[in-house]
Amino acid sequence: MKKELQYIFGPINSARIGKSLGIDVIPKKICSLDCIYCEVGITKSISTEIKPYFKPENILEEFRNIYPEVKDNIDAITITGSGEPTLNSYLKDILTGIRDIVKDEKEIAILTNTTTIDNKDVYKTLLDFDIVVPSLDAVTKTAFEKINKPAKEIDIKNIINHLITFSNEYTGKLYLEVLLAKNVNDQKEDIDTLISVIKKINYTRLDIGTITRPPSYSFATPLTDIELDEIKAYIASKGVSFIKDNTVDDNANNTVISYHNPSPVSNNNNKDVVIGKLIPILKMRPTTIDDMIKTLKIDKNTAQEVLAPFLQSGEVTTKEFNGILYYQHKVIKQV
Repeated sequence: MKKELQYIFGPINSARIGKSLGIDVIPKKICSLDCIYCEVGITKSISTEIKPYFKPENILEEFRNIYPEVKDNIDAITITGSGEPTLNSYLKDILTGIRDIVKDEKEIAILTNTTTIDNKDVYKTLLDFDIVVPSLDAVTKTAFEKINKPAKEIDIKNIINHLITFSNEYTGKLYLEVLLAKNVNDQKEDIDTLISVIKKINYTRLDIGTITRPPSYSFATPLTDIELDEIKAYIASKGVSFIKDNTVDDNANNTVISYHNPSPVSNNNNKDVVIGKLIPILKMRPTTIDDMIKTLKIDKNTAQEVLAPFLQSGEVTTKEFNGILYYQHKVIKQV
């Protein structure tokens, strides 16, 4: 059986970045937030402490082995985590090592909740990424605490101030991401204060979305398509642009992303190879059969055959969300 990947997962289809190879640089689940919508699960250790977690040499060894196999089929490399990736004090070394391997062949992105952006080393490292995807779900203390459940020492005003400063110094692509949950951070006063902050941020693209996969907290509820469209229209009416860079040609205003249409299948039906790639994906987020078909380029029968023993053992479980059946690794907890 092919060795299960420890740090690399995907490629994953991203509406913002394209087909991306993911790199997980934080143990599950250490994060500065415990967002109610998180698809990775409830935060086990809420912390803002920046520490030496996964070592660069281990991550880079695995990446060096995988990259040649996938480089012709991906658009970018994305550093992310089963928690907040900027909590890894080796982030700069990891980025440098990846860039040495890929040269200028691919853009390197990072997904961050921006809670450590006031740390000077993190700030400088973020400047070196080709793409930075910061999340900013709420800008008032009350809404921020409800949607993101932060570590007690985090000050949302501090995050906002540093993000604004960063955005005006950064020369790469900044894709600002906002996620709304029903009756949590979607009220008019929440949106109005959010708009006032967004107008100060120099972003390339703005994504306004809602919950599309099973959340870590079962009370977290998505907005309907109509509700989300109404909020987007209201934001646009206040003079907020969803795309500020003409080189970004995909539909940034359509941020409720569907991954449920299968793509053409290849002959990648070696079950050991599929298992080695699928389990890391399931550990990162709930996934549908059609996700697996599209991401791993396998047929439906292979996906079902690979899943069967894991379902029987209980290592993989199922969860229905919005009428769609998801498969997830057992480490993902929901309450």
